[in-house]
Amino acid sequence: MGFRGRDGTRAGDRSADRHGVPPDRRARPEDLGRPSPQGWTETEDWGSPAALVERLDWSDEIARRFVATRDVRQLAEAVVGPTLSTDTATAIARAESRQQALALLLMSPEMQRR
Repeated sequence: MGFRGRDGTRAGDRSADRHGVPPDRRARPEDLGRPSPQGWTETEDWGSPAALVERLDWSDEIARRFVATRDVRQLAEAVVGPTLSTDTATAIARAESRQQALALLLMSPEMQRR
């Protein structure tokens, strides 16, 4: 049997994990999706249309999973506080559902600051 780590591999096991990544390369910035320890470039990785769509998809998925946990207006006040703009507050209030309201909050300029 032997000792197993959090990832399920045996101690001293040098085989690749389920994604094909060998132990000596796990948790390197490049393997976590970042191109370097400095992070992503400003234009291609953050400001491009593809990056925007990816953030929108992520926001929608998070909203779908956590929609019933809290009132979105209260969450916005707690997370963003006084920097919550009138436009964002109005969009959240007018959302068709809690899921849409949460996705709008996550995609708001207040939440997209770097």
